[in-house]
Amino acid sequence: MKTIITLLMYLFFAAIGIVISILVFFKYMMAGAYEGVAILAIFYLVALGVILLQAQEGKGRASSYILALPPVATIVLVILITTFADITRCGCFGLFGYASWKEEVLLHDGSKVIARRWQKGRHRYSYERSSFVSKQSISFRHPKTGKRIVWKDGPTKAIRNVNFDLIALHIKEEIPYLITQAYDCFSYNWWGRPNPPYVIFKYEDKTWKRIPLEELPPEFENVNLMMSIDKKEIPRWLGVISAKTIRKSNDSFYQRLFYRSIVRTPMEFVGCEVLVTDGRGRWSGFGVPDTYEACLDKCKKVSIRLAFCPCDQLFNKTTKGE
Repeated sequence: MKTIITLLMYLFFAAIGIVISILVFFKYMMAGAYEGVAILAIFYLVALGVILLQAQEGKGRASSYILALPPVATIVLVILITTFADITRCGCFGLFGYASWKEEVLLHDGSKVIARRWQKGRHRYSYERSSFVSKQSISFRHPKTGKRIVWKDGPTKAIRNVNFDLIALHIKEEIPYLITQAYDCFSYNWWGRPNPPYVIFKYEDKTWKRIPLEELPPEFENVNLMMSIDKKEIPRWLGVISAKTIRKSNDSFYQRLFYRSIVRTPMEFVGCEVLVTDGRGRWSGFGVPDTYEACLDKCKKVSIRLAFCPCDQLFNKTTKGE
């Protein structure tokens, strides 16, 4: 009788562990947190190894050994850590700075879509700006086709963290648009020092392509994504940050005009100092020469390759906002 009860206990905990595992893996796969999925997979493989070793030690002893407390305790530990992972949006992920949440995105025509966002911070336990976001993604189901669309952002040779802050997601005639701004001064210089400081992407032919501000439909006005989020603001379980909460959060910023609506005309005091890169993550100050020719000459003197020389950006009327 004791063996049967222990067996049922074992199967019960094993079933719970399997269900939770499937849910968590599916959730983070949808969010694009592949590194986190890999970490959790390794953890489960280690736990499985422990159980198998415990079973091997049971050979030659009472056959009920493999149904005893150690393997059950192992499964319980797996469940507890996995549950903690989901509740805190980290898990094994929390130790590595992962966060994921869902937002209710209010589109220009009054309709809504649910977007899932995911971030990986460079420092542990923090999702604040000071920790730097090293990777991020946003995904959503197209309201007409039902297809899942994903946009990802991460480090490159020139930029060691994400390139963008997400501002708004809009859809017109079944075409999604994503409005972003440069994440920091390095990114701002890398993406052409735009003014207004937007970098805009359009989803066509299953690919996100950058477009100029002039091609963004004029009816797109509202900022509808969380500009900044703290760990305590992330909803538990299947909770969604409402469109109302997003608007209220974005309105709390000092630069209200910029964060409440999409600006269409050049702005004053936008951007950072002029920086140049060697294309391998090293940046240095450059200044703004008086003429285009003087700018090119300066690039030659300081041995900046033409591909990274900022003169075309600095003396282009669009980037100057004229």
